[in-house]
Amino acid sequence: MFEITQYGILPLGIHETNMEEIGRLFGAVPKSQYRLRLFETFQKYVERLQTLQIGIALIVDGSFAMPCVEKPVDIDIILVMPKDWRHTVEIIPPEQYNLLSPVRVEAESAGIHLFAVAENSAEYHGWIRWFSQIKDDWCFMFDIPDNMTKGLIRVTL
Repeated sequence: MFEITQYGILPLGIHETNMEEIGRLFGAVPKSQYRLRLFETFQKYVERLQTLQIGIALIVDGSFAMPCVEKPVDIDIILVMPKDWRHTVEIIPPEQYNLLSPVRVEAESAGIHLFAVAENSAEYHGWIRWFSQIKDDWCFMFDIPDNMTKGLIRVTL
């Protein structure tokens, strides 16, 4: 369990949680049917991912993981694959490809932006750093100190 800071963001770090907690904290922000619809799209995608049974995790970030943002544009997801996964050499069936390909996911699940990486890889750490940043306009809009970083949430499937 974790608390949202006074600025409406997660404290720095990667916070392990579950889908129920994500729905409670980020999908049901008062007066935001838009957030609820985004969460429902996300939930359907996660249910499809769980059928793969390949030991993956999701790191949810971006404006969806910031309750201070009433209408997030999308849900950014880092899809964390097993350490030995290499997207350039893996040969997978089409039903798996459609769930792991950023282009296919965005086409089929409007509002989800996917970044697939191997656990603990350079790309993994790069995306963690990138998504821990807070955009300047959000800092201004929500009176968040400049150069502050935010936490991310992780769900292991």
